[in-house]
Formats: sequence, C-alpha cells, structure tokens
Amino acid sequence: MKKSSIDGKEMILIPAGEFLMGTDRIDDEKTHLKIGAVKPLFVDQHPTRKIFLETYYIDKYEVTNGEYKKFIDATGYDELPGHWKNGTYAQGRGGYPVTHITWREALTYA
Repeated sequence: MKKSSIDGKEMILIPAGEFLMGTDRIDDEKTHLKIGAVKPLFVDQHPTRKIFLETYYIDKYEVTNGEYKKFIDATGYDELPGHWKNGTYAQGRGGYPVTHITWREALTYA
C-alpha cells in the first residue's frame, strides 16, 4: 500500500500485464438515439486490441464529487462535469464518485 504524495489517498500497485481493450460491437440498433447520445455507441472503441501496461499505482477508492470540487477550487481548472449545475454537484452527492469527466480531465486531476 502506498499513499499519494499529493492528496494522501491510499494507492494500490497494479502489476504489469496485458488486457483486451475496446470492442468490435457496432451500434447498429442506433441505441445512442434512444438514450440521447450525440454519436453512435462504441465508435471510439474500435477495434478490440491487446494492450500491455507497465506496473502502476491507482487510487484504492474512486475520486468523489467533493474531492474533484476541491481540486477545481484549488487549481482554477475550468472544465466541470457536464451534469453539474451552478458550478457544483447535486446536494448530498459529495461522497459519490465523480462521473462524466473525460480521460484528459482525469489525467489532469491525477
């Protein structure tokens, strides 16, 4: 177990290894239209491919809305999750995992 030098959160070691990333599925039923998505599902996930990752650390627990809000307030980062209203998460949701952030936003947080 390791603690982050930035926020003190517990981190766990993930050993190096391979995994399958992506999908070969196609949104041929146009499910994206039924759920209000702008583009077809899976379009950015083609093709299925084998990926190798070196050993890395990851937080043991998800980043919460409250933690992400502290990051935004402390850094002035201006990209908010799309479902937040008036610059913050819904009342009573501070302890819930933050959602609707992009890979780049997660990387910026990390």
